[in-house]
Amino acid sequence: MSAGNRGQLADFLRSRRARLTPADVGLPGDSEPGRRRTPGLRREEVAELSGVGVTWYTWLEQGRKITASAQVVDALARALRLSADEHRHLRELAGLAAAPPAAGDDPQARLQRLVDAAAPNAASVYDIHFDYLAWNEPYRRIRHDPAELPAGRRNLLWMMFTDVENRARMTTWDRAARALLSQFRAVAGRHPDDPRFAELTVALTEASPQFRDWWAQYPVRYFRPAKIRVRHPQAGRITLELFQLRLEDDPGQLMVVQVPADPASRDRVAALAGPPALPGQHDPAPSAPVLVVVGGLPATGKSMVASTLARQAGFAFVRVDRIEQAIIDSAGLRQPLGPVGYTVAYGMAAEQLGHGVSVVAECVNPLGVTRDAWRDVAAGYGARLVEVELVCTDQAAHRERARTREVDIPGLRLPDWEQITSREYEPWNRGHLVIDTATRSPAEAVAAILAAIPERPG
Repeated sequence: MSAGNRGQLADFLRSRRARLTPADVGLPGDSEPGRRRTPGLRREEVAELSGVGVTWYTWLEQGRKITASAQVVDALARALRLSADEHRHLRELAGLAAAPPAAGDDPQARLQRLVDAAAPNAASVYDIHFDYLAWNEPYRRIRHDPAELPAGRRNLLWMMFTDVENRARMTTWDRAARALLSQFRAVAGRHPDDPRFAELTVALTEASPQFRDWWAQYPVRYFRPAKIRVRHPQAGRITLELFQLRLEDDPGQLMVVQVPADPASRDRVAALAGPPALPGQHDPAPSAPVLVVVGGLPATGKSMVASTLARQAGFAFVRVDRIEQAIIDSAGLRQPLGPVGYTVAYGMAAEQLGHGVSVVAECVNPLGVTRDAWRDVAAGYGARLVEVELVCTDQAAHRERARTREVDIPGLRLPDWEQITSREYEPWNRGHLVIDTATRSPAEAVAAILAAIPERPG
């Protein structure tokens, strides 16, 4: 505690003692009224109420160079009837961490609301030991699930140095892990007597040779703006920019938000998050609604097949091109921002499925993450999913279709052949219905899709 803090602490204690009377704290009044010369409580009364020595408390009010433990400071706060803010201020003047939350508060629920509000960005909150306090669903999907860590090891350092899957995902693991260890070392140095830091250090030294070698080098580095790159098994390459935020009501708690650093990463993160899933059936009943997703490169005949299917089957029709063009027209944009067209389409399909209405969705559906998002829509609403990919194996015919097809949505700019062939389009990693429109007519394609819907309603 500095000399300045000791002086402020003394002034603060005297001011709070002066505002109280014996009756305020349950002590009997003076036997001879008018004889009390001290405003408020006497020092010996505060010492008695808080269970400390009168001499020690007198020295504290005199600003002498003595140490006040957390237990003593909290006892003084109770004796002086301090508010939560006053209690916190007293601890800060004494060089202690923030006071624990008042009884009845639910700090965990509050932290959870905070990280949930950061979605679709991944967010998590840690204490001074880097132990996880809260995380949101995007963090679990994009990075990892802290709930899977062993009991007593739900810690960012433990995850970074012992989780094999996390290490495999990170393209710059060495740099990120070394930076994290350096930050941990700096924080641990400020708390040399904290047993949690010592326990974690011993455990990590035994569990990770890399931690043991780097720890011996005594690296120290404070946080600085950084990016990490993740190879997600479904979404692909994602670059995330890290932001650290201190919570004002408890500076010992640190919130880290991981924001997509480029448009491609933003699209992948948004698609990976998908629409909000509703609790419900995950094994669809035969009478459940159907979600048919018709995808494939432009000029393979998707629009004709999907619209014809919707009319014949009596399904609702959701078309991403139509949604994106409407957004462009309404906002005066040259192109839609990020994955907004797909995100809106997920929501529109979910709304229909939630009312028991079957849906045909038409889109390019080029990435594993967009395909997984459609699957999540179906699962969240107990719908049966039929995934369709249209291809055209006759390249000359495909190219001619791209050159001669007509625009059916006002304002829509159709991609040319070079744009079609250079478009990112990931191979499928699971079974689905593939229809070659070079050998099948639209009517035959529709019939094949209808046949793929078991026990189709109506």
